[in-house]
Amino acid sequence: MDADRILSMGKRIAMQCLRDRRTMALIIAAPSLVMLLLTYFFMTSAGGVTIGVVLDHRTGTEHLSQLIADGLNASDNVTVVYLQEADINASLNNKSVDGVIYFPPNFTRNVLDSKPSYVKIITQGNNPAAGGIIAQKYANVSAKVLGSLAPAQPAAAPAI
Repeated sequence: MDADRILSMGKRIAMQCLRDRRTMALIIAAPSLVMLLLTYFFMTSAGGVTIGVVLDHRTGTEHLSQLIADGLNASDNVTVVYLQEADINASLNNKSVDGVIYFPPNFTRNVLDSKPSYVKIITQGNNPAAGGIIAQKYANVSAKVLGSLAPAQPAAAPAI
């Protein structure tokens, strides 16, 4: 087959699809409906989550990680369980927690000194909705806690 025949056949099939309303409905409406149903399923199946928290207590300055853990505990549909580092895998494997937030040593000190500090969010992987909720709750609470610790900005002088 030469290129002209292939192009004309492709054009003919495209025109038939565009003229047929049922085909257009299937192309547009069916994927939208599937995405809507999946969104509904993942949002309603999550319910409450249990988060294991490993604080940065080895440094003696656990203030910031404790404030974030307290904020998580105060959130809706969240239960916080405090863990030791050695208990992470066992807690995930026996499904006593949906995920773990691990604050590394010196987390508070690094944040206060404006050094890079990374928190590990560890999930089992079998419930993506719970993993997403844990990450979202952590982001919201940590932003709120860090915002409350930021020094107040002086009021701007009125323009003359």
